[in-house]
Amino acid sequence: MNAMDVGSRAKLRTFNGNMEAPEGCDPSENYWSLIGSIGTVVKPENGRSRILFQFDKQVSELELHCHNEVPNSLLISVSDLEPILGARKKWVGTNITSASSVRLRRGTGLRPAPVAGVK
Repeated sequence: MNAMDVGSRAKLRTFNGNMEAPEGCDPSENYWSLIGSIGTVVKPENGRSRILFQFDKQVSELELHCHNEVPNSLLISVSDLEPILGARKKWVGTNITSASSVRLRRGTGLRPAPVAGVK
């Protein structure tokens, strides 16, 4: 899979290339329990081919270690993700949660309406 853009939606299909946790895995490090979960790319790919991926579900409720600056996010290998084609991107850093909130067409000269509190 190619690099994913910030805001892209995807589903975790494997973790570290595997479908199952290794035998004797500490429950607080069993990130394989997140397989099938959906989330959003919040930081671009780093030099180790990992992106910061924010899960829609509360990772802390699964009692997993999660120490990144963005809540419910983990550094995930790009190859472990399956893009959700046609999914709307979350607009990172704004209170707009769906591209359907802003309907634009190229070449129309239309601009999104201002959002309260956002300049």
